[in-house]
Amino acid sequence: MYPTVFFVSLILIAFFGSQLVLMLKRKATYNALMAPEVAGPEVMSFLHAYQRVVESNCTPYVEVNTSVSGVVLPEASYQRRALYINLSVDNIHKPQWQGSQLTFKTRLSQGAFTVTLPMQSIVKIYPLEKLS
Repeated sequence: MYPTVFFVSLILIAFFGSQLVLMLKRKATYNALMAPEVAGPEVMSFLHAYQRVVESNCTPYVEVNTSVSGVVLPEASYQRRALYINLSVDNIHKPQWQGSQLTFKTRLSQGAFTVTLPMQSIVKIYPLEKLS
């Protein structure tokens, strides 16, 4: 009887431990995204909209104008004038603010990339779930 309880305990610890690690990673990503060192009005407006989408339990997507100077994306992405990127904490990693530019790592259809988005390139932010 005791070995069974021991193994069940190990399984529960492994499951909840991995969930805790995932939750902490999400929180760290969110905190890094929401805490730029210097934030002008356009960054603050973006963060406010982002926070509203996240707090409504929706997936934040941004429409990006790829023709704006300073946008760094995979080469194939420049073929389209507009690109839609999932900015949920599960999809972006290591977000950093450099003035009014947001840089983060993400996976797009072509693979994993570092993306840089100047605030001028973000056309709009919207909740994916509200589009239907």
